[in-house]
Amino acid sequence: MEQDIREKFDKVTVIKEEFEQRRKKYLRDRDDLKNYKVQISEEIRKVKYEHDLKEKKLTMHESYNLYTDAEKKMIQAENQVYNLKNFIITKSREMNYEQSRDECRTLVDELNKLIIKNL
Repeated sequence: MEQDIREKFDKVTVIKEEFEQRRKKYLRDRDDLKNYKVQISEEIRKVKYEHDLKEKKLTMHESYNLYTDAEKKMIQAENQVYNLKNFIITKSREMNYEQSRDECRTLVDELNKLIIKNL
């Protein structure tokens, strides 16, 4: 029994040491991550600054406005073409009288047959 108790107490010190080692490791990892975060944020700031400069140069270029205006006009023209195609399809369906004519003829033929049959 005493031996069992001694083993458990001996293990407590080992467990405490392992805990301390893990704690130190995690603290080092945390510090490393903080440093990495600072480095990454600095790089992000630099890249954002460069991006903003290039974007500003692009918008200040004389042909940029011409291209964007042309692109907007092209998009509007494509929308108009799409809307006109849909309008034409809708109107052609509405103006398609042949199907209604054929249905009416078959109905008239059936009625005529019934009338003749009843006479």
